[in-house]
Amino acid sequence: MEEGRTRVLRLTQLIVFLDYCAVGAMRTVMPYYARSMGASSAKVGGLEAAYGVGLILGKLSDSRGRKTVLLLSFLGAAIGYGLASGAVALGSVSLLLLSRLPVGLAKQTVTATRAIVCDLTPPDESRSEWLARLWAGCSLGYALGPWAGGRLLDAVGAGALAPLPSALCAGVFVLLIPFVAKSLPETRQADSVACAPTPAGGGPA
Repeated sequence: MEEGRTRVLRLTQLIVFLDYCAVGAMRTVMPYYARSMGASSAKVGGLEAAYGVGLILGKLSDSRGRKTVLLLSFLGAAIGYGLASGAVALGSVSLLLLSRLPVGLAKQTVTATRAIVCDLTPPDESRSEWLARLWAGCSLGYALGPWAGGRLLDAVGAGALAPLPSALCAGVFVLLIPFVAKSLPETRQADSVACAPTPAGGGPA
């Protein structure tokens, strides 16, 4: 039992690390894309405004389950970042703005993974330790992601390969969907008690 619980908690750390690597990379890539297509500063800011229109799935993890929300989160990210790649290929600022909506509507990785930790740990020092590890995975991914995104942009330039960075980020989430579906059990129980509230959106996306 203890070994299985630890395995799930470590899987959760890996998931948020990979998620935040891709998210951090897109934080570097998206403004570059917008600027390269001649977008104004207002439209660059609109990328984040479009993301903020969503953010509706956070509470669903308590009613529908942590795994379901994670899968919806990854699906939304895959669709959104895939649309961003298409927007660059087509040179469409409007499609680039639109690509933020499915991400904003679905992205709740931190909300769901934090709930998983609370489901599997008692409210004592062990919970604090695993939550700290979760945040460490987020932080490490978010530190490496922008660097990786910048390196990818430098490598591909503004030519035909320009959509590649966002396509690779979309690919991370495409791969996470079957990985989570197969490897991560549902941890929510009928008597599960939610952790203290997470900020809206469950972190950057």
